[in-house]
Amino acid sequence: MARAHAAALGAAATSAQADADAAGSLARSAATAKTGPSASVAPAKSPADVHRSQEDEVPYLILFMTYASYVGLIVIGYVRDLFGQLFKREEYGTEAGFAPLVNGKEDFYTRRMYQRIQDCWARPICSTPGAWIDVVMRRASRDRKTLCSTNARAHCLNLGSYNYLGYGEIPGGVNDVVYDAMHNFGIGVPAPALGACQSAAVTSLERTVAEFLGKEAAVVSGMGFATNAQLIPALVGPGCVILSDALNHSSIVVGARLSGARIRVFAHNDAHSLEAELREAIVEGQPHSGEPWNKILIIVEGVYSMEGEVCELAEIVAVKKKYGAYLYLDEAHSIGALGATGRGVTEYAGVNPADVDILMGTFTKSFGAVGGYIASDQCVIDRVRYTAAGCVNTYPMSPVCARHVEWVFHQLDDRDRSGIGGAKIKSLRDNSIYFRQRLEEMGLLIYGDYDSPVIPIMLFQPGKIAAFSRECLKRQVAVVVVGFPATPLILSRARICISAAHTREDLDMAIEVFDEVSELLQIKYRRKLGASASSSSSSRITDHSKVEACVRNERLAPPSRAEQVAARNDNHALVEAAGNESSSPAYQKAASMALSAPYQRRSTKANGAMEELDHHEIHGDKSPDCVGFEHRLCNGVCRSVSVSDTMTLRA
Repeated sequence: MARAHAAALGAAATSAQADADAAGSLARSAATAKTGPSASVAPAKSPADVHRSQEDEVPYLILFMTYASYVGLIVIGYVRDLFGQLFKREEYGTEAGFAPLVNGKEDFYTRRMYQRIQDCWARPICSTPGAWIDVVMRRASRDRKTLCSTNARAHCLNLGSYNYLGYGEIPGGVNDVVYDAMHNFGIGVPAPALGACQSAAVTSLERTVAEFLGKEAAVVSGMGFATNAQLIPALVGPGCVILSDALNHSSIVVGARLSGARIRVFAHNDAHSLEAELREAIVEGQPHSGEPWNKILIIVEGVYSMEGEVCELAEIVAVKKKYGAYLYLDEAHSIGALGATGRGVTEYAGVNPADVDILMGTFTKSFGAVGGYIASDQCVIDRVRYTAAGCVNTYPMSPVCARHVEWVFHQLDDRDRSGIGGAKIKSLRDNSIYFRQRLEEMGLLIYGDYDSPVIPIMLFQPGKIAAFSRECLKRQVAVVVVGFPATPLILSRARICISAAHTREDLDMAIEVFDEVSELLQIKYRRKLGASASSSSSSRITDHSKVEACVRNERLAPPSRAEQVAARNDNHALVEAAGNESSSPAYQKAASMALSAPYQRRSTKANGAMEELDHHEIHGDKSPDCVGFEHRLCNGVCRSVSVSDTMTLRA
């Protein structure tokens, strides 16, 4: 069957050729495609190469200072350990007859690096997680091993939580249906759904999710992380292969490992790397036996929470269709936050939801609640419901949260005719674009895509991780800073999350604080890049039809990566060009939107991506040896637990 896959891939192979010859021909062709000058498929990148393009943007002086900072911390840490072992043996030694509780290297990192700045994380709050929060101030012990809460409180602007649409606010984010559900259904159901019963509120939510996403059915989980970690093993198992993006969330990593399936990693958001890995997987087949894979599942995210990047879904769907693979899309950060009606990256990219076999999302971001969902065909959902550990052995979602989430879906779908849902989506997009533009004008080096509510500000050096967080907190701005191991060693950052609940005054206040802190810490790296960050074009948006199309909210494909990079480099020139051409408010508003997203019509983008591939094609049809997705998933083989170290853990 694996050889049949290979024969289907090789257009030059005829039915009279032997299976082995077809497989060998494909292997040689694949090798030629990787090395030939006219190859359309780039060689597969290893996970270590994922951030190389980002590192190339960083000046060498900053790289040198970052590495020097870590070297200095390590040297000082080992010197302190040496003196500690000489003069404080009771603290550094292990009692006779007992084994060490921790690994030496991990313990060193915790003691000498993390504990020095641990006050920057897990800050307790004593208010609703809205646009403004009350942060409980803490005091470190003398040895800095523990933090003690104080009576002091800081009222801070919240730029750290995923309250994208502002439904974490009270009042405003919670409706009376929540209180009605508490009186009618209680707080929770103290038994697994299959063992006792499932609340009618949860059942109604599952129907609403399926209708909103255009799928036959959906199943709801009580925990967002567990939606991936516990439900993916019900979809694939031994004899299957998972193609996973190198920067997928740790919940996907855990679920993939627990499934027992073979895991292959492709370079982040790279359809060419995905195709190269997919080709190789099909040619090689299962380890040892060479038998065909039972299922080939591609797993990607809609918005990558640490990078702020939007998935290149159109290109990935093109590869998926070409080889008859199945696609699992994690929309934890994109559902509600992207698309004209909040339907996520499928709507944003103009991709038919039917082309994505499984849609996954969580209610912990845009919905301000708890839990997650998987939506697919009825047969797939039935199998997940009756076999996944997250459905069989865990307690269902609270009816109170279920009613709240369903109310949010109704607002996004404008069933209440209030227009509130659409206004929140528009406000989130406007806030994200405005804030990103102001940060770039300030000279900060930021990553991610326009329209993404996640905006990473690059800090690089370890000392600036803590300094940025502490200085912002002093000025009543709460931010999240991220370092190793959640990011590569030299790509430390502050992750800013924008909300529809933020007012323009809130954002301007944050801009003033960031400007002051960035001058203090010297992190305006775009300014240091000089000419590379200057404007390269002053006439990028001059077509009135494109601007008016933005006003009419036509379905336009998102900008390519090159278009976005070019747009980032010429914002000031675009403002001047657009402002001089028309004085109408509608035109100026649309031009401002177009600065961040130079949309162009690309209705044949997916087809073009397929045409660029070489002659080994299936022309969009699944291999004859592939059976229906529902049948394959509903009749999957047994699963076992195995650990694969081939995926990059994302904390």
